[in-house]
Amino acid sequence: MRESSGGDAAWADQVRRALEHGGVIGESTADSPGGDSDIEHPPRGRAVIPASEVRQALVSRARPSDPRGVEFRGVRLSGVLDLASVEGLPPLRFRSCQFDAAPVFANASVASLAIERCSLPGLDLRGIAVHGDLRLIGIDADGTVDAEDARIGRQLLLSEATLHQPDGVALVLSGASIGGRVALDRLNAVGEVNAIGVRSGGEMDLTDAVIALPETREVRTVLRLGGADIGGNLQLARMVTHGEVRAPGIRVAGQVDAADAQLTGRAGRALQLNRARIEGSLFLENAVVHADVRIIGAKIGGQLFLSGSRLSSDAFALLLGGTEVAGNVYLIGARFTGLFSARGAVIRGRIRARDATFTDPGWAIEFDRMTVEGDIELTGATVTGKASMAGSFRTSLDLTDATFGRLSLAEADIGTLVLDGTTADGIDFSGTSITHLVTGRRPLPRIVTAHGWRVGMLGAASRSSTAAAPAGASEQSGPLTRDEATRWLDGAQAQSAAGSSGFSQQPWKALAQAFADLGQPEDARRLRFRASRRATRAASPFARAPRRLYGATVGYGYYPGLVVFWLAGLYLVALTAASIAVFQPTRPDATTAGDKVIPWLFAVDTALPAAATGEAAAWSVVDPFWGLLFGAIRVVGWVLISLLIAGVTGIIRKD
Repeated sequence: MRESSGGDAAWADQVRRALEHGGVIGESTADSPGGDSDIEHPPRGRAVIPASEVRQALVSRARPSDPRGVEFRGVRLSGVLDLASVEGLPPLRFRSCQFDAAPVFANASVASLAIERCSLPGLDLRGIAVHGDLRLIGIDADGTVDAEDARIGRQLLLSEATLHQPDGVALVLSGASIGGRVALDRLNAVGEVNAIGVRSGGEMDLTDAVIALPETREVRTVLRLGGADIGGNLQLARMVTHGEVRAPGIRVAGQVDAADAQLTGRAGRALQLNRARIEGSLFLENAVVHADVRIIGAKIGGQLFLSGSRLSSDAFALLLGGTEVAGNVYLIGARFTGLFSARGAVIRGRIRARDATFTDPGWAIEFDRMTVEGDIELTGATVTGKASMAGSFRTSLDLTDATFGRLSLAEADIGTLVLDGTTADGIDFSGTSITHLVTGRRPLPRIVTAHGWRVGMLGAASRSSTAAAPAGASEQSGPLTRDEATRWLDGAQAQSAAGSSGFSQQPWKALAQAFADLGQPEDARRLRFRASRRATRAASPFARAPRRLYGATVGYGYYPGLVVFWLAGLYLVALTAASIAVFQPTRPDATTAGDKVIPWLFAVDTALPAAATGEAAAWSVVDPFWGLLFGAIRVVGWVLISLLIAGVTGIIRKD
């Protein structure tokens, strides 16, 4: 290898001959220009070719070029290779070369271009038109590689490239149009990668890429893909980033695979896919992410895989607000530190979150206004913090062996709710609609409030589907019993619509209706009665006395037969009084000296006025006191008989 070859003109002639015959200029390791492309960088000593002579030879060629083009191998190009706006360039290949200055191909037109395993201080490809492949495999660029608005007929290959532009943008692909795939796998870039609005007819591959920003940079975004249109898959598997990956409005015709990726955000954000349109599935399995993952208003045509991932943030571990997923969502064994919010999201399939962990000092889960058409499995999940699930889960919500802090199901619409070995600091059931309440191992989580809830059927968890009871849990299982329902509701801090100081019977009556629908009318009636009794205790002092009388006499309308016992007691009082009092006949001319009052008949006439035996009409008491007493007994008797008739016929209003 040598530093010069005896004159610039000789190099120009050699380039012209290579163009005519498809030759190799410089160090040749193959007989054909298509020789082995996997060439190590040569030592520093190399042939030096003036870049201006290369340009002159390419621009002033008089004869048609060989279709194979020309290859420069292992040479050093001094000066600027300026081919800006040059049209009709033949295939050009630079392999293991060194460029003293950044080559310029802006707005040029070339059959194909390969710059492989080369060192260069940058590369200007703005607006270039490449009819075939643009191959930049293994380049080492200490400056920006700028392919803004480039038009590439086939593939863009940047595999194993090393780009270093810590103060700016390392790679620009914004507005570029690529007919085939974009290969950025094993890319190592220090600086931003800007691919806003890029269009590719095939996949974009960033597998094993490493993209980072210096800590001193204030810019937080390391990879920009906003508005990109990817005709195949977007491969991000095992990608490592130090800065935000932003792809708002991206469209991917295939799937997005970011499995095993390691994303460390800047300024609180690591991944942003807002308004993305992904025709296939989104894979984030086993990914490790530090900072927010935001996927707002996106549409995912396949599944969403997050199983085994580790997402942590000071704000949103995962934000899926308004996103629609056509398939299932898998969160099996995933760990989320920060809020997991899917507010307004629509999941057409299922959610599998078995053994997942959600941790946040405030709200750990927010599923408000979320719609899930399939079932939700949170079996064995651990939620450290509060969880709000006020969504529409019309198939089932399985909380078997799940552990929560405070759980709010307020205003949720749930098909089947499974509480089997479930642990929670309290559950808010206010306004919840539950078609089928399935209970398993006890104790049941404490109810905070259940005002306005609606419960359909009651059932028992299948023992074949339940695991061993956790420490402190009972093996007792089965549907709710009347006494369990009483204890469960007694633990609620129920609030009436009137205010926090009142007592609401509605939760009790809703559960009582479920017992009635189950064919247990006596359990239903007993629950309603117990609710009325507790309402009496909570009533104001002015309302408490009449309510107690109402409950004592007819059981708040649920047990009108209690009147019989009161009538029996009233009869005994009347009988005792009739046995003591002194009587005189009301018509002395109709009685003889030996006639006496018959106490038991007089008591019947007095306590049960409707009996009308005539004994009370034939005798009157001598002492006015007894007269007043028997009069009061008659009044009470009429009231009790009226209550009995009203209760039996259903006229009386139940509490």
